[in-house]
Amino acid sequence: MKFNMTFVIFLGVLITSIFAGCSDLEKNRGESIDEIKIVFMYKNIPYERERFPIEKEAIEYKLMLKYFDGSREVYTKDVTWSSSKNSVATIDNNGTAKLLEIGSTIIKAAVTIDGIDFVSETPLEVTKNLIDSISISPEDLKEVPKGNSRKYIAVAKIDGFDFPVPITKFATWTTDSPTDVNMSIEGSFAIAQTHSNSGVNKNVSIIAQYRSSSDSVIMKIVDHKLERIKVIGENSNTVNVGSSIKFDAIGIYSDGAEENVNTKVKWKSSNSDILRFKVSPKNEATGKKVGDVNVTAKEDKLLGPIEGIVTVKVNQ
Repeated sequence: MKFNMTFVIFLGVLITSIFAGCSDLEKNRGESIDEIKIVFMYKNIPYERERFPIEKEAIEYKLMLKYFDGSREVYTKDVTWSSSKNSVATIDNNGTAKLLEIGSTIIKAAVTIDGIDFVSETPLEVTKNLIDSISISPEDLKEVPKGNSRKYIAVAKIDGFDFPVPITKFATWTTDSPTDVNMSIEGSFAIAQTHSNSGVNKNVSIIAQYRSSSDSVIMKIVDHKLERIKVIGENSNTVNVGSSIKFDAIGIYSDGAEENVNTKVKWKSSNSDILRFKVSPKNEATGKKVGDVNVTAKEDKLLGPIEGIVTVKVNQ
């Protein structure tokens, strides 16, 4: 097969020109740059920002190249970063600035691209925290019977605001004893739900964290215990001689719950000659003669007797 010598020469010149063009393109990259700018990166999106609260702790900077054709590029190769005041913020070779104290500094990025030196600077002002403090309510030591829950709210004292700002839904709620308490958010409240098998007489910390601020309160897990008994009689606690009257004993518990405890108490009349209880039903009594008498519903427990008393009038 014979080749046309002119064609071979033309092809060689063409290939050489292509590579030479690529080389020139790469070589002239620096000359294509219109400006460079330092940007703050958040979730891989560049922003221009100068002020940061010290609670931010660290900031990621990148160098943004803008070309004459309007295109942009994040450039990371061989960038030299520096801070004019390392006591305020330091910056590493990756462009990550660490905020150390309130004050001002200048962040500087220097880079050489295709023999051309570029420098960009941006001011960095480290301010006090936007959140001065947060607090949880209720603050006091609250007893919560196991298997029950308690509601909490959190508010923040924010710089520039004269009133506390609700942050319950935005805070992270935890406890130092997750085996005893689950935390959740319901509406505007944080709910601390104790387990039915939680330990009793146990103090558990309820913790709210918002940004760099936190607060905690103590919740005490106790048994679902009866605190007092309320006795209610028919007909406004009056009965006629020869007639019967029924009573109800209402137990009031430490968590505010109420239930009928007729079968859990012993019924007693202070004078059975005036009012006498029946054998069955045990919460029913008969008026025997005119007079006033005290009716007691009493529950005997290890922690001591709990009783409710009401005065009954027996009429003719």
